[in-house]
Amino acid sequence: MLAAICGVSPEYTTSAEKFFAEKLFFTGNIVLARKKIYDVYYDWMFQVLRECKKIREEKQRQITPRIWGYYWEILTNVFFMHHIREYQILFSPMSNLY
Repeated sequence: MLAAICGVSPEYTTSAEKFFAEKLFFTGNIVLARKKIYDVYYDWMFQVLRECKKIREEKQRQITPRIWGYYWEILTNVFFMHHIREYQILFSPMSNLY
């Protein structure tokens, strides 16, 4: 997944590395956001997921349907950690991290 993130958007590398180093994880795939943020989030998310799929297929690793839910949860965390100040997230335990 880190390779996919770095390949699609290298500017997220530091945020992804911080996420993977933390012991904090927010589960769930529910996002409430302004349309502008939502559009950026989904565009980025699907670019990374397509790259993840491509990498897994190249390595001939079996892809189970549930893996996409796990990926989505991780990517949601990375995306909002990366944009926490820019989008002025009002209430989030993540806001204490940055």
